[in-house]
Amino acid sequence: MKEYSKEMVLKLAQNAYNNGDADFDLIPKKAALLVIDMQDEFVKPKWTPWWVPDATQQVQKIKRLIQKCREKEIPVISR
Repeated sequence: MKEYSKEMVLKLAQNAYNNGDADFDLIPKKAALLVIDMQDEFVKPKWTPWWVPDATQQVQKIKRLIQKCREKEIPVISR
């Protein structure tokens, strides 16, 4: 069995996150995706003083996650 150091695990996690390849087991019939607080005020560049540049950068990753969940018939709830 392979041993994993803290540094190795963090590097693997960061690479998966950066590439959008994070993977984990789940039971689709017992899962749901909640997307909370992705409001226009936070994600539209220079639209309001409440714009959060980091939130804007997450939009495409969230869209891919929503698409993957829908493909697996996992409910998607956004508020």
